[in-house]
Amino acid sequence: MLSRSPRPPGQLSARIPSQSLPPAAPTSFEAMETVPLLAVTSLTAPSYSSSPPLWTSLSFSLFPYSILVLRGPSGSGKSLLLKSLASLLVYPPPGEVRLHGQTACEMGVPEWRSRVLYIPQRTSMLPGTPAKFWRTVIGFGSRKGKEVGDPREVAEGWGIGRGMWEQSWGSLSGGEAQRIALAVGVALRPDVLLLDGECGSSLSFPSQCYARRCRERGECSLSRTRAEGREN
Repeated sequence: MLSRSPRPPGQLSARIPSQSLPPAAPTSFEAMETVPLLAVTSLTAPSYSSSPPLWTSLSFSLFPYSILVLRGPSGSGKSLLLKSLASLLVYPPPGEVRLHGQTACEMGVPEWRSRVLYIPQRTSMLPGTPAKFWRTVIGFGSRKGKEVGDPREVAEGWGIGRGMWEQSWGSLSGGEAQRIALAVGVALRPDVLLLDGECGSSLSFPSQCYARRCRERGECSLSRTRAEGREN
């Protein structure tokens, strides 16, 4: 459940998508769903000016097999929240985020980022090719000894040919780049996958496929999407 302090209408909200969800997890895993995988307590957006923070005192939990979708208009802090959860901000915001009962400082930031994985909305800004990006990511020390899948195999199911992995990110269409980025995220098998922008749309086919994998493996996902009638 997501709770927050009162804000003007049209700000951040959250919902569990009712459409396109895969079947519920097997009953043998139901006991695991009573223990949060990711727990957020009293998280407040960092403020870099005299303006009030975009959101304050956010508290919610994500459980295995769960999916949570953030909704809000442009500038409401959706991406900022996802980056906060992934420990990507230089100055951590006030509040507490725990994965398996540990904070990022206790677990170690590199390890945290390998377990709470953020997928940006503008993958075309990445340098090089998707193939080179994949080789770089799996070479990080925080990934040593971790089991990974084959992102090319995942992406093939979404209409992405293997030859596209050797093209530069900038030469790919927005949809192609998003599907490749999502395939990378799925193949890395994080505990929590944070999907930014259109990559996280609960109505997109790749996201439906990811949701099914998420539920099967006991992972969870938090994504952001546009508010009705408003732009991201």
